[in-house]
Amino acid sequence: MSMAITTVGRPPRDYPFNSAAEMIDVMEIAESRMRTRPLFQFIADWNWMPHRRSEMIADPPPTNSDPFLLASLVSVVHALCDRDGISVPDWVTGVCIEEERTLSGLSVDSRFGQVVKRKAPAVCSEHGVYFEADEISRD
Repeated sequence: MSMAITTVGRPPRDYPFNSAAEMIDVMEIAESRMRTRPLFQFIADWNWMPHRRSEMIADPPPTNSDPFLLASLVSVVHALCDRDGISVPDWVTGVCIEEERTLSGLSVDSRFGQVVKRKAPAVCSEHGVYFEADEISRD
């Protein structure tokens, strides 16, 4: 019998997760104000299971996905890969939305959006979706 060693209040270090290929479907199901929650879970899973990272990003999300949701996912995946020295998957390249927004969907022209854009990882500018760099440190 195998048991995962955990810290109180923390999930086991190996558990089911949604891959990048599945994330858009999960995000579309959520109520609009909760669409970032699955991304934050993806980030936590990434941070908890470094041995499964390549598996998490192996397959692309559907190309006919909502452009904002796809760019949001791509921006997060690109920032995680960049931070951790992992090759960015090919499916990340070229995904960008026209009107830049924060991960929560607000325009970067707003005061809040300007702050978020300033604090975002540099790779966010390639995709047009911004979040504060410390957001990818969640666990």
